[in-house]
Amino acid sequence: MDNGQGKVVEAQAFILRDADGNISARLGTQPGGGPFLVLFGAGEPRVILEVDHNGSRAMLANRHGKPIAVLECNDGSAGLRILAGQTNSLAEVSVSDSGPEVTLWDTNGKYMVSVRATAVGPEVSTTFEPESKFGPEMPSLSRFIQ
Repeated sequence: MDNGQGKVVEAQAFILRDADGNISARLGTQPGGGPFLVLFGAGEPRVILEVDHNGSRAMLANRHGKPIAVLECNDGSAGLRILAGQTNSLAEVSVSDSGPEVTLWDTNGKYMVSVRATAVGPEVSTTFEPESKFGPEMPSLSRFIQ
């Protein structure tokens, strides 16, 4: 009787293709050894799950393959970044040992406000200066499309 135990398929990467030969999914390892899974839609990466020495990430992209949301965690913190589809507006919610924080950028990518809850009360930081830098970079998906 075959119970399926002991059957193993091994490879450095797996690519799943649809009936027309288009890539639907890719499972592999990164140069640093961590695993990743990419799900494609209409030829563009749409969902990416990855694990590396820094932690783990789940990325969602729009139909053009542009990252619009990233959920990320590591040993000391976790966060969610959301980028508007065609603008540079960005929202980030994160939690670390220093407490939870919400940060917002405007449609030009300029830092606007950050609110953090601490043990001694809320901390609020605002700026409307033109030289304010853009918020956290959204990760590039290009390393997963090979």
